Amino acid sequence: AYNDMIDITLDGNKNVVSLNINEELFSEDKDFIEDVFISALNKANKEADIKVKEKMTEATGGMMPNLPGF
Repeated sequence: AYNDMIDITLDGNKNVVSLNINEELFSEDKDFIEDVFISALNKANKEADIKVKEKMTEATGGMMPNLPGF
């Protein structure tokens, strides 16, 4: 699966903290590589959002205020 070809980790501010590219990806064409990058970035963004929400819930003991985006 091409989802395993790029692994991107973001911090809570959505800055890239690590990037790992499977060398097999380099044998693909440019459009395919761009699509894989977009997919990996979107996945990393979703994962970062989930982690931030989990940490906020832990920090507030489940008593989340009504903050936009949460």
